[in-house]
Amino acid sequence: MPSQIGHSLAGLCGYALVRKGVPSKRRKWFLLVSVVIANLADIDLIFGIISGEYARFHAQATHSLTAVAAVGFASSLIARRWSRNFHLWGVWGGGIYLSHVLLDLLGSKVELFWPFSGAYFGAPFRIFDSWNLFEPLLNLFEPFVSLGFLRRIEMRFSEIVVMTPWVVLAWYTGARLCREKREN
Repeated sequence: MPSQIGHSLAGLCGYALVRKGVPSKRRKWFLLVSVVIANLADIDLIFGIISGEYARFHAQATHSLTAVAAVGFASSLIARRWSRNFHLWGVWGGGIYLSHVLLDLLGSKVELFWPFSGAYFGAPFRIFDSWNLFEPLLNLFEPFVSLGFLRRIEMRFSEIVVMTPWVVLAWYTGARLCREKREN
């Protein structure tokens, strides 16, 4: 599973696609919302922390297609207050949330069809390494020269390398879509 770095870069992709269609005074807000939605599925970690078992609820309901539909629907309801194209904003919000699920599928297994199935699904190949926020290697007092620290740096760097071309493509596509919309 990617870290919050990888998920935030996916949120940046979502922002890049719509930024030119958003008034400049609201762009910072949309950037923040994009990154929050892209990381929202990991809210289940809070319940694990409270229960004392970090991974107890992780990659279950919040990592399902049901949750994607719920976030898309909620996004459209919120957008209904300020946009005639509220249904498109629902697709946008659901799509950003879906990016989290898809990225996690490329690094681990998730309960994709919750509540209809308790089976876990994952890609037949892994692009991202799994990581655990609370594993002993992540101790804040660990020496910076240790192998655990270097491994974490390598994992984050690989997320950046994999996601950067997608951010560039989204940035270019968003600008082009807006330009075509203005020409029509």
